[in-house]
Amino acid sequence: MTTCIYIAVIFVEYPTNWIIQRVPIAKYLSANIIIWGAVLACHAAATDFKTLVICRTFLGIFEAVCQPAFLILSSLWYKRDEQAQTVTYWYVMNGAQQIVGGLLAYCFSLLGNERIITSYQAIFITYGCASVLWGFFVLYWLPDSPMRAKCFSEEDKVSTISSEYVTQS
Repeated sequence: MTTCIYIAVIFVEYPTNWIIQRVPIAKYLSANIIIWGAVLACHAAATDFKTLVICRTFLGIFEAVCQPAFLILSSLWYKRDEQAQTVTYWYVMNGAQQIVGGLLAYCFSLLGNERIITSYQAIFITYGCASVLWGFFVLYWLPDSPMRAKCFSEEDKVSTISSEYVTQS
């Protein structure tokens, strides 16, 4: 099942890289997070191998934007000497997510299967809905660039551009 995700990523990676260079990146990322979460929740309805393969493939399609978008956002928001450390934190969080995700999966397994929905359906619905909510938060909170950030004054935006230009020259 994991292979379906990575095959989809291989086919979608180039078009998604092309798209994120031409559209507002935060909006595109948040749309993909929202759709990814909806697809994740749909895993609860998968009843056979075919529907599970379809869900996993769509999961890969909408996950393909994450790594390139994070790299572009890091290059926009962090100085060159801070970027390596930022990317390192992403990979550390992948490991932390594995630990937390494993613990949560164990907790969901304790629900048992005597309920209206099984424990695996509950975890997919919960993670999917949480991801959709996170996607809406990203849509609301994350600006497409530092120049569009409401937290910076116009003076700060100009001084940031000037200092970056001076250090690159």
